[in-house]
Amino acid sequence: MDQLIPAVLIGIVSGSIYGLIALGIVLIFKTQRVVNFAQAEFATVGAFGLYIFHVALGLPYALAAVLGVAVSGVVAVLVERVVVRPLLGSRDVTVFVATAGVALFIVSLTLFIGDANIRQAQTLFPGDPGFVVSGLPISYQQLMVIAILLAVAAALTLFFKLPVGRALLAVSREPFAVRLAGISTSRLSLLVWLMSGLIAGLAGVTFAPTTQITPGLFTQQALFPALTGAVLGGLTSLPGAFLGGIVVGIVQSSASIYAANSGVPGPDTAIVFVILIAVLFFRPQGLLAKEA
Repeated sequence: MDQLIPAVLIGIVSGSIYGLIALGIVLIFKTQRVVNFAQAEFATVGAFGLYIFHVALGLPYALAAVLGVAVSGVVAVLVERVVVRPLLGSRDVTVFVATAGVALFIVSLTLFIGDANIRQAQTLFPGDPGFVVSGLPISYQQLMVIAILLAVAAALTLFFKLPVGRALLAVSREPFAVRLAGISTSRLSLLVWLMSGLIAGLAGVTFAPTTQITPGLFTQQALFPALTGAVLGGLTSLPGAFLGGIVVGIVQSSASIYAANSGVPGPDTAIVFVILIAVLFFRPQGLLAKEA
């Protein structure tokens, strides 16, 4: 029991990052039926942007964070225009491979720009004393990650109740009817990818100060758990993505603590794989979605 509270707290922090990336994955799938495997690398772009603008160029932290998020949004828009849009209407596996290729390209690009050196971004809170819960130090930066996840999840839920949000949902089901209504499906597609890029950028700039920034950071650490969280909650459910990311984070941290001496290699990774396989076998539509 003494280890349960720290496991939950650690899981909520890491699960918030998974939830943010899962929200971006679900946002695109919900509106375009495309699984974007480059979503985590959009977050890595945001983290690198924060480091370059704040540490390398010396811009104020707030401005550097805004620019880092903006760069992630621009990269997502470029991916939509250059890669995804020409492939819409193709087989699902074609778009899947294309987005996976984009992720590999971004990893290679960050390696080319800055080599494989480890970088450390500064926190928004100098000194960041934080506080201690059950012997576990919790930083204000980590609390900010959780707060941003809650805010983004609430904003997206409200967004899909607006006319433009309903139009995005209509595009995924009857694009021809939407065009007949005089709505530009091209602009709606651009909006969705911009939003997903900005969400990933938020994940990148808020989580970057709590870890070491390396090429492929979020693809390596967060893509698989985030995708599992999205599938667990339901690939068409934004609340499901939010809760799924949190659940995966808590289960993963609990496995790391309780199975540390079990002899199982990488128990935190293994348990995520087990969750994904179990959901796909027994409830492929997810826990909160009516369809997937």
